[in-house]
Amino acid sequence: VVDYHKPYQLEETTVKKGLLVVHGSAKKLFRMDLMSNSGFTEAEWGRYVNQMQRDKEKLIHKGELKKKREELEKIRNHTLTSVELDLMIKAKKELKKIPANISSEKIQTQLDLEAAQQRGDDEKAKKLKSRLQELEDIIKENKRREAERLARNNTSKLAGINQYPVKNKS
Repeated sequence: VVDYHKPYQLEETTVKKGLLVVHGSAKKLFRMDLMSNSGFTEAEWGRYVNQMQRDKEKLIHKGELKKKREELEKIRNHTLTSVELDLMIKAKKELKKIPANISSEKIQTQLDLEAAQQRGDDEKAKKLKSRLQELEDIIKENKRREAERLARNNTSKLAGINQYPVKNKS
């Protein structure tokens, strides 16, 4: 379980965690709402074994599976400490700061700010200005991440261009 780049709904809860899944030598990050909680089919297991053999990776042994099952059981039965609870509450509050639709919240906050300024409610206006700045920071961070993602994708696509032969038309 690792941090995911943006929040999403998992049942009735907003989360910002993903699962880093390893299949052979490949790794990919998935949202938890896209994962199945059913067992493997024979066909899925066969594909997994074939991929591990192609990638020259070791298959998991029964001892490792037993150890992992014990770790999961320990986590399932763990009683949270007050420090862990405080961290969870803090993370949940941070997620609530990130609205599902940033643009609409920004517009509503701007309207609320104008109304507060017209009423002369300086305290409310100060809070709304602070919230607007938070929203702007979130928007900038999202744009930065999207630009990085696009740059990575474009770089990998451009690297593949050299694989294609080019005809000389002269």
